[in-house]
This record gives sequence, structure tokens and C-alpha cells, in this order.
Amino acid sequence: MPESKCPRWFRDEIGWLGHARHTGMDRKQWMADYVGPYVKHVVESGKYPMFNRTIHEGRLSHMSPDARFQYGFNHVLNGIAAALPNTTTR
Repeated sequence: MPESKCPRWFRDEIGWLGHARHTGMDRKQWMADYVGPYVKHVVESGKYPMFNRTIHEGRLSHMSPDARFQYGFNHVLNGIAAALPNTTTR
């Protein structure tokens, strides 16, 4: 099958299999040793806010139900607080 007719996900998977054979790492090891540190570096740089948001929101599905509730509840409270008039006086 010519590369142009081959779905992208298929090419990616074949590429991953070649990398796994070459390094002897499984996907979990590769993510922990290579991808994780790189993502951490990109997030900490603060240069890519949309990427940071995507990474942060991707963690939600891995949180416990209580942690997800607290996360959402904090957003609701922050939204209410932002809508309140500023009552600080000097």
C-alpha cells in the first residue's frame, strides 16, 4: 500500500513498533523515559498555554471521582467570584 493511501494512525503504529524493536522498550517505558520529561519541560516553559490546558484537562479522566468533583467545584466558585463586584476599599 503506498504511503499516501495508508492511514496516518497505521503509519504511526508501524513506526512505534519499529522503535520498540530497536530500543527494547514498551510503550509505558517510552512514555515515562522520553515523552514525560519533554511534556513537563514544555508545560513548565509556559510558552504554550493551549497545550498546557490540553495536558491538564487530559488528566481529569484519570482523577478519582472526588478529585474531579473538587476540580469542577473550584471552577464554579472561581466563576462566581470573578462575577462579583470588587468590594475592596482603600
